[in-house]
Amino acid sequence: MVDILMSEIKDNSQDQVVGAILAGGRSLRMGGQDKSQLLLGGVSLINRAVASAQPQVLKLIINGPSNKEFSKFGLPVVEDSIPGFAGPLAGALAAMQWTLENAPNARWLATFAIDAPFFPNDMVEKMIAGIKIENAETAIARSAARDHPVFALWPLSAKDELAAAIENDGLRRVGQWFESQNVARVDFSTFGPANEIDPFLNINTADDLALAENMLKTS
Repeated sequence: MVDILMSEIKDNSQDQVVGAILAGGRSLRMGGQDKSQLLLGGVSLINRAVASAQPQVLKLIINGPSNKEFSKFGLPVVEDSIPGFAGPLAGALAAMQWTLENAPNARWLATFAIDAPFFPNDMVEKMIAGIKIENAETAIARSAARDHPVFALWPLSAKDELAAAIENDGLRRVGQWFESQNVARVDFSTFGPANEIDPFLNINTADDLALAENMLKTS
């Protein structure tokens, strides 16, 4: 686990990062609602994600089905190349494929989950620093003693290995992928009046959304 100081971070490495908002889930625990359009504090989750992620990366894309709600941002919308809702690993793979074709100078892919509206606006900076400090190849977020592997920095050089793991080995769990990688776990602090807000709180149910609304009012 790496606890990063901002003074250790400042360089131009973010210019080598393409970001992908993973928005292709089926939202089964929300009754199949499109999570990206859920409102938190009157602002949709997709708007919140774009606003937080875009300043952190060279280019930003959205991984999910093409529709007019996504196209309004003027960002590339990249669908999974593997059919059948193969999960966030398939989203990361599709984003890697797009990046290698459209951003040849990029080195990493940063992934952000659509359903975690409080993710940090310095996530990419800290992950790059974590990789350098740990001499690692990839990084995942950690908070409140828990890993959050969907929030990650992926080396684009791992694209073929990831494709084989998904297509040939049937790998579906993001955490399982990182178990075999040289990974830096980068710690992010909770925040709020009583440090009660996990920056990677994800919204899976109506109760989670109500909790996030309350946190937004008190933060």
